[in-house]
Amino acid sequence: PLFRPARLVFKRYGALTNESIPLQGPRLVVGRFDASTGPVEIDLAGAPGAENISRRHAELFFEGVWKVRDLGSTNGVFIKRAGEEAYSPRLVEPAELRDGDEIAFGNVTLVFQEG
Repeated sequence: PLFRPARLVFKRYGALTNESIPLQGPRLVVGRFDASTGPVEIDLAGAPGAENISRRHAELFFEGVWKVRDLGSTNGVFIKRAGEEAYSPRLVEPAELRDGDEIAFGNVTLVFQEG
């Protein structure tokens, strides 16, 4: 398959919300729309904390497993593995995503859910 169905669920104040973003392509740019750079597949412009999101912040892509990579964002991408207390250091290379992992794009937190 080109990719496995998955979604990102917004987390606010430490709790999952009922807002989610389906991952519907094998390669998706996360960022915010800007008139000079154009649209992105996952536009976080409306999310609280979006002022910390770069125009082209990160990319989610599927290579047998879902992975995330930082596209040179100002405020970084961080992962907190399911069951762990703390976030990883800022990503410097692509990281595999597992069900339940939390991803922080700058200050916007989402939880990766497969299936």
